[in-house]
Amino acid sequence: MNKSETTITKNGRELSITRLFDAPADLVWRAWTGPDLIKQCLKQKPVKPSLK
Repeated sequence: MNKSETTITKNGRELSITRLFDAPADLVWRAWTGPDLIKQCLKQKPVKPSLK
């Protein structure tokens, strides 16, 4: 399993992101660098905010 961790601290606040991929590294690389596949990886679903 491939694991990637990133931590950023700014103004006393910390943001930590961990990504786990149960895939071969070359397949993950192709997914992030292939023009058609990167569009699928970065495509965000429409977000509809709700107010309560």
